[in-house]
Amino acid sequence: MVYVPDIRARAGKTVLTVDEKSGKKYGNEVKHFGQVQFYSIGAMCEFPDAEEFVGELWYPDVKDIVVHRFTPESLELARARLDEEVARMMADKVHAPRPNKVTCKYCPFGPRGTGACPVGV
Repeated sequence: MVYVPDIRARAGKTVLTVDEKSGKKYGNEVKHFGQVQFYSIGAMCEFPDAEEFVGELWYPDVKDIVVHRFTPESLELARARLDEEVARMMADKVHAPRPNKVTCKYCPFGPRGTGACPVGV
């Protein structure tokens, strides 16, 4: 299921993006920051005249809200890094496996499954 965050323009200058999280907060801070930053990049494309982008992560289970503020300049830098990552991913024609103990543990082609993957750990 894909969650579409709530995006609201406040006073024409600030755009608020809210992502309500149902999972655990601790241990996922970096991943959740990346998600709210990604949503804010999308909001920047939708509202190019905004001066500030606020991304809120709502954790109802622990009754906490984490607020991240972004400027258009910082989001442009993040967008450039994202564009580089996507370009590298799209240029990859081999899609070679990157084995490790965690991902190979449940892979049906790994050593515990069919064994068809020659690089499985």
